[in-house]
Amino acid sequence: MQTKESISFYYGLANKKIGIDSSYNLEKVEAAYKRLQSTIESAKFPIYGVHTGWGHNVKDEKDPKNWQEDQLELLTYLKVGVGEKLPEKVVRRALRIQALKVSKGFSGTSPATYQALWRLAESHNIPEVPRYGSLGASGDLVSMAHAISPLFEHKRPQGPRDVISLVNTNSMMTSWSIENYRRLQDMTEQFIKFIGLVSVALDANVDHIDPTGFTMNPQEEPLNVCRLILQARNGFLSENGMEPRREKTCVQERYSFRCAPHIIGQILRNFRYVQRLLEDEATMVSDNPLILEDGTPWHGGHFYAIGVATAADLMADACVRISELIDRNVLNLVDPETSKGLPTNLRVGPYDHAKGIHQLLSSLHQRVKSLQTPSAQMSFSCEGNNQDVVPCGMNAQNQVSDLLDLLQESLKAGLFCAYRGAYQRIGEPMPARFRLNNWENTTYESFI
Repeated sequence: MQTKESISFYYGLANKKIGIDSSYNLEKVEAAYKRLQSTIESAKFPIYGVHTGWGHNVKDEKDPKNWQEDQLELLTYLKVGVGEKLPEKVVRRALRIQALKVSKGFSGTSPATYQALWRLAESHNIPEVPRYGSLGASGDLVSMAHAISPLFEHKRPQGPRDVISLVNTNSMMTSWSIENYRRLQDMTEQFIKFIGLVSVALDANVDHIDPTGFTMNPQEEPLNVCRLILQARNGFLSENGMEPRREKTCVQERYSFRCAPHIIGQILRNFRYVQRLLEDEATMVSDNPLILEDGTPWHGGHFYAIGVATAADLMADACVRISELIDRNVLNLVDPETSKGLPTNLRVGPYDHAKGIHQLLSSLHQRVKSLQTPSAQMSFSCEGNNQDVVPCGMNAQNQVSDLLDLLQESLKAGLFCAYRGAYQRIGEPMPARFRLNNWENTTYESFI
C-alpha cells in the first residue's frame, strides 16, 4: 500500500534541504535492480527498452547486451526541448519526486544512479529544462531527459533501465502543476480581497455576502468565502476608522458581485479535486514497464498523467472565471450607471482616472479567454501513431502558467481600481500609491 503525502509535502520538495538523502529506501531499489537483472538473464520475458526499440520502434528487436549504448542513444535523441526555461524550483522538485518514485522499488534503476539522482537534486547547479517538447502520453520524456543529463555526462549508465526509468515518468509536469496550483491559490485569496474592496466601493448590498443567507444551503466553501469577503471589507473600513454599514443600497446587485461567493466557492471545491489529482500523480509509480516483486515486467500506462491534464483544465477554468469577475466588477466601478455615484472612470483629477486601466483589463481578459483550450482538444496521434491519444499534460500546464501571468496583471489592475473606488466611497483623500502617475510603479506584490 502506497502512502500518499500531502501536496504541501510535495511543494516543499523544491527547498534545497528536505531531510531525505540517497540512502532512503535503498534496499528496495537494490532489490528491484536485482530482479531486473535476474529477469533479463532468464530471458523468460521481453522487456520494453531492453529487448525492443523505443515507442513506435517497439517492433525492432535489440540485443540486451547493448543496453549501455541504447540508454545513451535514448538520452541523446530526447534532449531536444526548446523555449523558456522552467523555474529552478520546479526542476529540483521534479528530480526529488522522481527519486521518491524510484525508491518504491519497481523501476529497476541501478542503486548508483538512484543515489546520484538524489545528489543532483540537492546540488547548487540544477539543470536547465526547456518548457516545450513533452506530449505527456509517455510522460516527461523530453523535459526529464534535460533534467537528468548531468547524471551521465561523466559516467555511463550503470543499469539497463537507468535512463528510461527516469524519463518515462510524470515528475516534471506534476512538479510544474504543483507550482501553478500554489500560485493560483494565492491569487484566489487576493481576488477575495478584491471583492471585499468592491463591496465598499459599490456601497453594495451586503446581504449577498452575508453567511446567514447560505445557512439553508450549508456548503462549506461559499460560507467561508462570504466570511473572507466580509473580513476584507471590514478590515479596510476599520483601518480607515469607519464602522461597517448595513443599510441596503439596492435590492439586488449585478451577478458579477451578487454571485461571487457561489463562483469562488465552486472554484474552491474544484481545488479540492485538483489537490487530490496532483497528490495521486506525485505519489504513484509512473514508469513502463514496472518490475513486479516476482520479477515479471508489467507493461502499462502509469506514465500517462491524465490527472495533470484534468487539473490543468480546472485551473484554467478558475483563471477565466476570476479574470471575468475582475473585468465585470471594475466596469461596474467606472460606469456611472452602475457605480452608485462614484466619479466616472474613478476620476480623481485631470489626467487621473481609470478608463485606460479598464481597457487594459478587457484586453487581458480577451487573452485569457483565448488560452482556455481544454487539454482533450489538443490531443492527436503522435510519434508514428504509437502515442495515438495524448493527454497534453505538460503543454496544458505551460498554458496554465501563461494564464497565471495574465491573471496576476489583471489582479494588480483590479485591486488598483478597487482601492481607488473604496477610498472615493468613504470620502478619504486618495493615497499617492493609487494615483495614476504611480501606476507604472505598481506591482502585484505590493498588494500582498
